[in-house]
Amino acid sequence: MMTRRQKAAECFLSAARQGAGAPLSLEQLASLGFEPRDISPCVEETVLLNIRRQRFRLLLEALPLSEQRLLYALFFLEMPPRLLAPRLQLSEEDLTERAARILARLRKKAPAFMKDF
Repeated sequence: MMTRRQKAAECFLSAARQGAGAPLSLEQLASLGFEPRDISPCVEETVLLNIRRQRFRLLLEALPLSEQRLLYALFFLEMPPRLLAPRLQLSEEDLTERAARILARLRKKAPAFMKDF
């Protein structure tokens, strides 16, 4: 038995194989066996995920700029601590301890900040 998500994906793949370049009408989707309720959980999950991201972004923006830069370099630029530490005039150990403290503070704040989800 196919899940709703699998069924929705199959409908869209089927439409793509038929060469539908424009968005499909509800009638066209219905002819492929798609029902609007099949996609709604995916939309709800996406909306909730976006809200969580926005709220977490606010938590990050509340950090001091130096801490934001440290997390950005470690996690988004994927800079190894051995290369980042000298740039920040820290030892590698100090850098990893500072990152751990920042992440611990974020973990403490995040559950309360996102309690309605």
